[in-house]
Amino acid sequence: MNTPIKNYADTFSKELNLTQGIYKYIFYFISFMIIMVVIPRMLDNSFQLTLALMLYILFIFIGSLVLILFVIKKLIMTWGDSKKTYIAVGFSSAIVFGIYILSEYLLRHYPIFIFWSPNQTTNFIIGIILLLLTMAICLLLKKKYFAGLILILSLPNIISRIFTGGDYSNKNFLIISSIVLTIISLSFIAYIVVQYYRDKKSIDNN
Repeated sequence: MNTPIKNYADTFSKELNLTQGIYKYIFYFISFMIIMVVIPRMLDNSFQLTLALMLYILFIFIGSLVLILFVIKKLIMTWGDSKKTYIAVGFSSAIVFGIYILSEYLLRHYPIFIFWSPNQTTNFIIGIILLLLTMAICLLLKKKYFAGLILILSLPNIISRIFTGGDYSNKNFLIISSIVLTIISLSFIAYIVVQYYRDKKSIDNN
């Protein structure tokens, strides 16, 4: 019987043999992850080029993604498609999320050294330019999913800026961005749940 974990394992094992162009895709992936960290911060005016941000991107964000992918691979190879795998994946993801939250706090309160601190207007203009440039590149590479993802992540801050003219330190800005983010998150969860049951029903019928 096919399940999401089994399908992932089958796909993963096939892709292990496809080494051609792997470094190019790794470069794309890491570049996109960095862009996802930088652009939203610029749009809410919390961006500062600091030593802490560089370490955050290098050791926490990218490191945690590589770690979680490695852990998932090992779990699938060890336990296969079982409840243990699902539980372990969820537990590992929760730990990584906790590290991410802690790192966010440390990053905002302990920058270590500030190389560049742009003002609100500069942050917003550069953020919009980077957003449009990133989306254009994703569309040229036929990666519509990534173009949509970076737009969705940026929408709460863009909408909040339009309605308040403030930044992350503004109470109304935070309220509006939180509402928009909650709506987007609930919509995404609903889509995943509906898609999961559709796929499950299709698999069961086959």
